[in-house]
Amino acid sequence: MSEVKQSMEDLRYVGQAVSKNQNFTEFDVMKDITDVLFEQYKNYLQYDSSLSEFTNDKKRFDQSANEFVKDRSVYSLVGSRLMSGIIWFSYRADQNINNQHDFAIRTCGIGRGLGLSLPFMELSVSDYIRSSSIDVDTINLNVKPANIGAIALYKKFGFKESKNQDDVATVKMDYKPKF
Repeated sequence: MSEVKQSMEDLRYVGQAVSKNQNFTEFDVMKDITDVLFEQYKNYLQYDSSLSEFTNDKKRFDQSANEFVKDRSVYSLVGSRLMSGIIWFSYRADQNINNQHDFAIRTCGIGRGLGLSLPFMELSVSDYIRSSSIDVDTINLNVKPANIGAIALYKKFGFKESKNQDDVATVKMDYKPKF
């Protein structure tokens, strides 16, 4: 699981997400998060309408950084020392489900619209699978049907639509890592 780190220098470097769309802009993918980055994301939630339209993040992030990371593995996308994206994983301990891990991604601020989501996902998922103490058989997510850009991104990454019996307001998607 993740920890809230004191400074950017305390985060573990995972790799660079490179945007081929905008002059090969480079952003760092870091394991964990700082209080400052967490608060920056909470601030984005106040004025970025797509984050509130397609997510429940205002409610989800209405807590401290330490509470948020408690049962999650968090990755930060950082450009110019600013929060530019966040990915988190959580393990669902359910005896009826074999090693399923929940996944979420958000880009924000200066990281938005640069084509960074796919490389951010590739680096984070790969690192999560390598460093997880629990086997990762399936990574799953839920997405609102109106979020067609996200659905296309997830399919490009390798997620497949699956039956969602829990919530008809979302599309359930699963990814099976290739080892």
